[in-house]
Amino acid sequence: MITPIFQWVKKNKAILFNTGSLIGTMVVTSLLGFAYWWVAARLFRPEAVGLASAATSTMMLISSFCMMGLGTLLITEIPRNKGNEGPLISTALLLVGGVGFVAGVIFALLAPFISPALRPIGAGIQNIVLFGASISITVITIVIDQAVIGLLQGGLQFWRNTIFSIVKLIALYLLAIWLNDKIGMSIYATWTLGNIISLIPLIFLAVWKNRTRLGSLLPRWYVLRKLGGAAIQHHILNLILQAPTQVLPVLVTVLLSPAMNAWFYVSSMLANFVFSIAASLTTVLHATNAAQTTTLSQKTRLTVGISALTGVVTSGVLVLAANLVLSFFGHSYAANAAWPLRILALAAFPLIIKNHHIAIRRIKDEITNSMLPIILGSILELMLATLGACLGGSSLSHGWLVALSAHLVGWPGLSLRWAMALGAHLGGLTGLSLGWVAALSVEAIFMAPLVFKTIRGTDTVANTISSVVDADTMILRAIRPQTITDSLGNFIDTPTQQLATIMGLDSPTDTIKTLTFIDAPTIKMNRIQIEEQHTMRLPKIEKQQPPVTPRRYVVPDTPAPLARSIKRPKLEPITMGMRALKIIRTPSNNDEGPNQVEQEHIVNQAFSRNRNDEY
Repeated sequence: MITPIFQWVKKNKAILFNTGSLIGTMVVTSLLGFAYWWVAARLFRPEAVGLASAATSTMMLISSFCMMGLGTLLITEIPRNKGNEGPLISTALLLVGGVGFVAGVIFALLAPFISPALRPIGAGIQNIVLFGASISITVITIVIDQAVIGLLQGGLQFWRNTIFSIVKLIALYLLAIWLNDKIGMSIYATWTLGNIISLIPLIFLAVWKNRTRLGSLLPRWYVLRKLGGAAIQHHILNLILQAPTQVLPVLVTVLLSPAMNAWFYVSSMLANFVFSIAASLTTVLHATNAAQTTTLSQKTRLTVGISALTGVVTSGVLVLAANLVLSFFGHSYAANAAWPLRILALAAFPLIIKNHHIAIRRIKDEITNSMLPIILGSILELMLATLGACLGGSSLSHGWLVALSAHLVGWPGLSLRWAMALGAHLGGLTGLSLGWVAALSVEAIFMAPLVFKTIRGTDTVANTISSVVDADTMILRAIRPQTITDSLGNFIDTPTQQLATIMGLDSPTDTIKTLTFIDAPTIKMNRIQIEEQHTMRLPKIEKQQPPVTPRRYVVPDTPAPLARSIKRPKLEPITMGMRALKIIRTPSNNDEGPNQVEQEHIVNQAFSRNRNDEY
């Protein structure tokens, strides 16, 4: 049981680790952020805390506009540009940092004219430069956090945010002890200090890893120039997605009351923790599959399954323990925000579909196709939320109609008292929450087909290879090595000719794009049967070692005409041995001697010849 779980975790460690780092970052920053504002409320005047919170909210709002979609663009393009990560990231950081500083300075100059309460932001050159620098640093840190997710190094952004939260908390406490004039801009300055210190370890790490090629970290503007259109598309889509959540608190304050906005803010903050799990999973899904679309179906099944499982658990906890959780904030929160929290928690399920739909569109570079549905969905969210908040006065009549309808269909158990109580909750804050969740559900219905197609693996793209067949390699005839001899007559074993790879396809394609071999699960495919032919068996050719040249030069028999044309090398005087010749002389009738055989022996003779002589 443990081994399969361990193997599953090891196989999906990139998604699990980076998702865990994003969720851990949110938990750490939330806890330390709560401690930060608690210290500020205890040690600083309310006016200073109010100015610091307003300046911080303004900084985050302007920073979201100054990102220009480059953070999301880096998540998409870093996996696709292996080897160019350094120039891509440094160019993006330089661009957003400059834009953020200019935007911060402009806002600081206009702040006294926008509201008298914001006058300290533009009071003096020091505050103007501080505000511009803080927005510049904030934009850079946000883009870096998204860039390391694109690198699948989520642990770096977790530690950076942890260092940031700790440093700003310590700096705030020290300022409260040392400074006599505790103004709001002092609180605000601790954010900038924390961001700067948190960036120092990342800078040292980048320089150390690229110490042998520091030139690879320098910005190159041409890298981003060709991606400008995609960055603008990401930026517009991000702003559209953020609009409803940014406008809803304003609607609650305008349509209902500031007190109800406080209850809604706490409820939405708790619900956002549930939503962040699916959001983190889809962010990592975007990073892991931006350059590997072939594994998109498998990874989508994984992220949807984890999102649904965690959504059931966390939403169930909030639904059942809403009063208990809200009681930590006060009795009024438990009494007035329990039902809105329960309803908001149910939004986790349509958001799973919506977040995956957007991630899949980003991976496939189909942002323009999703732009119109997202715009219409955001408008629908605000319209239904406004309609739900305005029900108020007719809520009791709605409850009476619900009770009457229940009796007509045979549900007498639903009493008039419970039905009217339900109707009373349909207006106000509960109605606003219900309208927003209903709008999300409508969006999920229209976005679900693409997500389900991706899960089933039927999301084919035209003019691309759909699958590769696992076919047998064709049997080819053996190629005989060329028999080339050297000057000594030895055979040279020449290399066999290299053949091109044969790949089978199960269907014809119009255009074959670049093939990328990845570590992906095998797809079940039809097998092509090819008639086999036996390979010709060849005798083994052994490579001979070149013989050692002897000191004695053996002269072969050469015809006389050819011998005269050959210029022989000079030789040292060498004695050549010859075999003895035996001559047998037989007697004849004319011979006058005794009848005896005379044998004449020629003994071994030796002759010497100077090397300068020619044969």
